[in-house]
Amino acid sequence: MLPVGSAVVTLDLTLTYIRPIDPRNTPVTATGRVLNVGCRTVCVSGEVVDRRGAMTVHAGGNFSILSLRPPASA
Repeated sequence: MLPVGSAVVTLDLTLTYIRPIDPRNTPVTATGRVLNVGCRTVCVSGEVVDRRGAMTVHAGGNFSILSLRPPASA
């Protein structure tokens, strides 16, 4: 979980399209996971599967954690 007052920006995001989605294999289900939250980065993965459970898309990404808090005054 990110600290209150934080935001993220995308460092990289990769989508791998494995097979097409058409009306014959819908609905689809998307699942995302946070793999790691470090001090400065977040690593995530996700996938989309069709109604038969076959993977159609695989995703992976890394994000940089930014603090939105104003700097402490001296």
